Amino acid sequence: MRAYSIVMLFLAVASPIHPEQPMITEGLEISQVKALIGKRRDGKDGACVGMTVQNNSAHTYLMVKVRVTFLDKLGKPFFEDTQIPFLSSIFNTVPPLKPNYSFRATPRCTVEGIDLQRWDEGKVRIEIIETDTLHQRDERFSGSDDIE
Repeated sequence: MRAYSIVMLFLAVASPIHPEQPMITEGLEISQVKALIGKRRDGKDGACVGMTVQNNSAHTYLMVKVRVTFLDKLGKPFFEDTQIPFLSSIFNTVPPLKPNYSFRATPRCTVEGIDLQRWDEGKVRIEIIETDTLHQRDERFSGSDDIE
């Protein structure tokens, strides 16, 4: 008898976000930012950024995407990276970010491209660029005929 292993790789996306839905950032706060040079998965040096996402609103968040802008020694931006510090979906064990809860994202290192010699280590700006809430997801699925 043969044993088969099935490996399933899911891209952690709750559901497609429609452009007509407004992005809700009310009450979201990024704090406890830790930016430093560390090791990437391939063993090379990279710029690693961790943060806490605090939900001070009445919304329940499923996803928060941010733009991390790295600043040089003159305080000027020179490199950007997009990260998803918080993601909850049916494919993982991270529960939704409820009101008054916070989530500590472990530092994630950038991919190739950043000039570490130019970076003023620890100096970054973080901007929330995309969110998804439980209410928005429910609205997307409420009119669907293929869900029974």
